[in-house]
Amino acid sequence: MVANKRLTLKDHLRETLLFQRRTIIALVVSTMLMVVLLARLGYLQIYGHEHYTTLSQNNRVSVQPLVPTRGLIYDRNGVVLAQNLPSFTLELVPERIGNIDETVETLTNLIDVTEADLDRFRGLLAKQRRFEGVPLR
Repeated sequence: MVANKRLTLKDHLRETLLFQRRTIIALVVSTMLMVVLLARLGYLQIYGHEHYTTLSQNNRVSVQPLVPTRGLIYDRNGVVLAQNLPSFTLELVPERIGNIDETVETLTNLIDVTEADLDRFRGLLAKQRRFEGVPLR
């Protein structure tokens, strides 16, 4: 008699409700996290823009320490073997210059720039990135 009756150990309705409840909770939590993330992104883009722009601009400035002079080197007879000679390099950053050709023309009127210097500058200008300094002389 009892053998004909089917025994069920699982309650499918209860398991379905439990699964739906957990799915809804997971969906609500992930939606809340997404809203928080988008709010933070909006804050950084809108209100923090000026601050981070300034930080990135200051990042481009490269500090180059000056090497101290080592002094003159004499031999035992007092003759100078090595001396210090100043060496200067003029670099242009294309990103910060409006018209490069006009700037180079102005600089060639102020300092001595040879054709070899100009050819080397034009070659390096084509290879370098716009934010990197390109030596003119």
